[in-house]
Amino acid sequence: MKPSRQHCRVWQTFATALTLAAMGAAQPPCAAAAAAGDSEASSPELAARAQPQLTEIIVTARKRDEKAIEVPFSLQVVDSQDLARLGAVDFSDYARTVAGVSFDDKGAGRYTIFMRGVSTGSDVDTGLQSSVGIYFDEISISEDSSQPDLKLYDMDRIEVLRGPQGTLFGSGSLSGTLRMIPKQPDLGGFSGESGAQISETEHGGLNYAIDGILNAPLSDTAALRIVAYKDDNDGFLNNGFSRAQDINYEHSNGGRAALLLRPSDSLDITLNGIYQESHFGAYYQATDHFPALIIDEAEPEPFVDRYSLAGLKINYDFGPAKLTSVTSYYERRRFYQNDIDYFTGLIGLPQAYSPLTYTAHSVTQELRLASTGQGPLSWLIGSYFEDHHETALESVSAAGEPVPPPADQLVNIDRIASNRQYAFFGEASYKITSQLTFTAGLRASRIEQDNTSIDNGTLFGGQTVAQGSNTSTPVTPRAILSYMPDEHYQIYVQASKGFRIGGINPGLPPCLAQNGCAVDVGSTFGPDSVWNYEIGIKLLAFDRRLTLDADVFYIDWSNIQINVDRGDGFNGFLNAGKAAVKGLELSPRLQINTHLQVGGQFTYTDGKITELGTGLAATGVAAVGDAVPAVPKIATSGFAELGTSFATDGRVYVRGDVSYTTTRYGSFASTQPIALLPYSLSNIRLGLDKGLYSASLFVNNVTDRRAMISVQNYNGVHDGAPYTWLRYNTNVPRTIGVAFSRRF
Repeated sequence: MKPSRQHCRVWQTFATALTLAAMGAAQPPCAAAAAAGDSEASSPELAARAQPQLTEIIVTARKRDEKAIEVPFSLQVVDSQDLARLGAVDFSDYARTVAGVSFDDKGAGRYTIFMRGVSTGSDVDTGLQSSVGIYFDEISISEDSSQPDLKLYDMDRIEVLRGPQGTLFGSGSLSGTLRMIPKQPDLGGFSGESGAQISETEHGGLNYAIDGILNAPLSDTAALRIVAYKDDNDGFLNNGFSRAQDINYEHSNGGRAALLLRPSDSLDITLNGIYQESHFGAYYQATDHFPALIIDEAEPEPFVDRYSLAGLKINYDFGPAKLTSVTSYYERRRFYQNDIDYFTGLIGLPQAYSPLTYTAHSVTQELRLASTGQGPLSWLIGSYFEDHHETALESVSAAGEPVPPPADQLVNIDRIASNRQYAFFGEASYKITSQLTFTAGLRASRIEQDNTSIDNGTLFGGQTVAQGSNTSTPVTPRAILSYMPDEHYQIYVQASKGFRIGGINPGLPPCLAQNGCAVDVGSTFGPDSVWNYEIGIKLLAFDRRLTLDADVFYIDWSNIQINVDRGDGFNGFLNAGKAAVKGLELSPRLQINTHLQVGGQFTYTDGKITELGTGLAATGVAAVGDAVPAVPKIATSGFAELGTSFATDGRVYVRGDVSYTTTRYGSFASTQPIALLPYSLSNIRLGLDKGLYSASLFVNNVTDRRAMISVQNYNGVHDGAPYTWLRYNTNVPRTIGVAFSRRF
């Protein structure tokens, strides 16, 4: 079979890391010989420097401290040095470096994250529970569809747990969990850091960011850590109707404080608080005239996003076991203004806009007890409670006019929803032999949902009230068999289940054929679930200079929740059937010598619809054999960092990153699937570290490549004429800048 140009590019991108890895693999005998020859005249310290090793990472993926290589399931860590070398402040800055992860990027604060192909496409801000659990440390900050984008200042690491994590992390972790782990207060001494960055974006303007970090011991038993930051990014989109320039600007500021109290060796208490506020000039990071950066807005579409979080974590070590309590309060407030003149024109009404105010808050409490001994049996048991409430108020009014009372508006939808979760969970590992371990876990939950939708306005013919409730009792087990002959190698097999709650379709008028409604989605939709089966290996070789994580998986996905266009301008969810996803994930990293490190990731994902619900095949919503949307079959990335030391505490380096993503599809629709073209992105950074100072010059998106990240198909009327177009979400153009920081 003749290889296509696309496949050649895929393998060419990933082959760079593998070729360099092979060079490194061939080098150790020579390096060892050189080291042996030099050892007679060199100090032990110099001999160690001649054989650099990769840093060993401690993670808490199973809610206990352990080495990453000891965790018997698929895990990837992006540590603080990786984040710094990438210049990562937002999720999209590092997401392409992680195997098994894909995402729909509609701009900061409007991400939908997918793992292992469990995706139904562009479900941002639709009320669907995310298929990936998002955590800040141990506090759940997952949102329905659109995930929060807390700025990544002063982070210790990002942990990406692939595959269902329902046993320890609950119903929101259908296909995986992403955890942002901040640096903690340090009793050891006073320290801090200040940083500044300025850059310019092609087709846009100047951007700047400043941040400050302070760690202050208050006594021998107390320490305070404070982080503050401000990001201002100029826009790069122009309005095709009004000719306004750079409309998608961002102004973000926020801060974080953590207080640590350690009155004794057995007790520690940490209190966290976070606030972040972002103002965006445009709701979308999209173009209606790809690749030109032009979006057609008859009305401005501003977006405001605010986060507040408070958490209290208490650890008490009894000796044979440790008791942990985590209490949190999380709140998110959003305001959008949507331009919907294409919709109102379709039904013969004047130009209009639709403001939406969304508020969500959650209170959670987790209590768990974990063993600390070194015997063959280790265990963890716990309980969890969550009380989540959200409201969404949306209206449609004529543009340029004062907002009338609800009954006089075209549409006024007031949605009130609450979810309460009660869960008990446990996991135990038993060493059958010194090398063979069996792990079993189970989570049993009760989830109670209440929803109220108050619909008003002329389109509804007056006020109607719809109420609904639902109770589900999911059980999510996990079983793992792992073989670890020594501390450098592990192979494991796993079977695990993931679960996602259902919901309600609020504010939908009756499905009438004369209005164009072709699919009656109903007032509610049920939960969906996955069974995940995987085999994986973890390897630490060449004297800790090579790490390799690799796995293959198969996912059986049932009762898929799909967002369907009814045909009359309204959308809703229904359970569409089944899908199967199979794939491969590979993450190598190699320290070739003192100067050169390479690494990357390779992901192959093949997900398809295998069964449709009764009557759905005739609607054209999806068909058996359709690929899962928004997920490429192949996504790969690689990096190489070349550096050298100078003086006693200096280092200069250059790092290049490249990623490649193959074709994806915008939706399940089998009749006219919209292909998203392959794209590659590259970044380069030249840096200098000297003592307490660091400086770097960077170019992101070196080739100024325009990527089709996702797509939406619009049909409507503009200026009295039918109007059909595709709106592509795209990436940030080439950005050149400098960054500087000082530690103290």
